[in-house]
Amino acid sequence: MAAEATLSAVAPSPTQLAWRARVERVLRVAAPGLDLLLAAGDRASRIADREPPGPVLPAGGGALERRGRRPGERAGVLAEPR
Repeated sequence: MAAEATLSAVAPSPTQLAWRARVERVLRVAAPGLDLLLAAGDRASRIADREPPGPVLPAGGGALERRGRRPGERAGVLAEPR
C-alpha cells in the first residue's frame, strides 16, 4: 500500500501577511496602467493585421507550388529549366 501524503495548512506569519498586502497594493495601483497597455497592444495588433489575406491555395497542389516544384516532380531531382 502506498503511503499517503497529507498536507496541513499553516497560518502565514505576520511578515508574510505584510508582504502579501504590499504586493496586492502594488498590483492594485498598477492595474489601470497594465489595462491600458493591454488595450493598446490589442489595438496595435488589429491595425497591423489589416492587410488583405493572401490567395487561397488549392488543397491538392498548393504545397508543391510553394516549394517551387511542379506537380509530379520529386524533391532532390533536378528538373529541366523552365
